[in-house]
Amino acid sequence: MKEKVGQVALPDPMVSLGYFVSPVETRLGPQQFNAMVSQQFPWFGTLKSQRNVAQLMAESKYSQLIDMQNRIAYSVIENYEAWQNLNSQQEILRENINLMESVLRLVTQKVESGKAAVVDVLQIEMELNALRANLKNLAEMEPPLKAKMEMLTGTTILRPKFSPNPVINTRIEFSLNDSLWNSNPRVEALSLEMESQRAMKNVAKKMGAPGFTLGANYINVGKRTDMDMPGNGNDAIMFPQIGIRLPLQRKKYTAMKREAELNEESILYSQENLKNQLRVEAEMAVKNYNTARRNYNLASEQQVLVEKGIDLMITSFSTGKKSLEDLVQLQRKKIEFENLKAKSVYEGNAQSAFLKYLLAY
Repeated sequence: MKEKVGQVALPDPMVSLGYFVSPVETRLGPQQFNAMVSQQFPWFGTLKSQRNVAQLMAESKYSQLIDMQNRIAYSVIENYEAWQNLNSQQEILRENINLMESVLRLVTQKVESGKAAVVDVLQIEMELNALRANLKNLAEMEPPLKAKMEMLTGTTILRPKFSPNPVINTRIEFSLNDSLWNSNPRVEALSLEMESQRAMKNVAKKMGAPGFTLGANYINVGKRTDMDMPGNGNDAIMFPQIGIRLPLQRKKYTAMKREAELNEESILYSQENLKNQLRVEAEMAVKNYNTARRNYNLASEQQVLVEKGIDLMITSFSTGKKSLEDLVQLQRKKIEFENLKAKSVYEGNAQSAFLKYLLAY
């Protein structure tokens, strides 16, 4: 910001040098060359007003930078949660592969004892093949997530140590009122930009006032050779040399003021549109967050029930009271609810992080 404000300063001084090819004869001698230096000064308060505009524009750019940093931070969290979800799905498949391998051993024993058909073994092997193929597919999804995380952080990272039992973050309660968005850097950036346009109208007014030039002129005078007289060859110095800038072309200053007014009006509309957009995005994020919490609670309850059902089903199958198909269907339900739970954790935490980004928590 200091660099932007530091660019507002007086115009550079003007230095000029002139040489008389044919010296101009004067009473005191011939004029040989002259040198002049001058400095322009705007109307009183013009520089201060311009610095105010520069300061506000710099603060607006800084707010945009803060928003970019916040968005990157949100993207890092969202990518981590996606990676956590992928890890959870892999663990779910590994656990279920182990479960189905135990069932396969049980079925094999029943086939050897003549209490089950060979087709039951084939059915379990098909289920295991499908689970192992899905596990390989999930493993191939990990490198893109790692690459994206390295891109966002700008560093080479190792595989994170994920939580074995990830949960949704605590519930967020708030009301969507207009003052809620004041801390959002994008809204703040537009507010500062709007203030800069108001200040720009004052700059246009100041620039429409006269300006001044203060300078000095030095003329080198040679000595007369045809006669001697008092002051012979004395150089001439003209100081102060004062000029005034007359802003006669009033239309351009009126146009500058009108442009600032139109920009202010446009920014106001943009800010209102941004607030409405943020409200819609926040309401959608809250809705998705609440849905994720409900799905998480449902999946947790269903997971407990289905695990109890599998234990009972294995016992019943070993005694011949239940078919293998019933056990396989229940095992698929177990994977479904476990994946729903993992997905709900990802969606809930991602929406929570997005809400914090919108509200600049």
